[in-house]
Amino acid sequence: MCDTLAAAFLAFAKTGDPNNARIPQWPRFDASQRSTLVYDRDTRVERDPHAALRRLWLDMPPAVSVLG
Repeated sequence: MCDTLAAAFLAFAKTGDPNNARIPQWPRFDASQRSTLVYDRDTRVERDPHAALRRLWLDMPPAVSVLG
């Protein structure tokens, strides 16, 4: 996994695009797709992982300070 992450980081540093031979094709970010690269035993691209949790945070009321 370390080699896979390092390869993506180096490709991004060199070209601005993390895609390389060690990872599946990772599309540019698009808010409607939210493609996310998941590093695991099988590195993969998932569409909007944890979408329910993300939406929960979007629906949270803003923090209120005790100082007003």
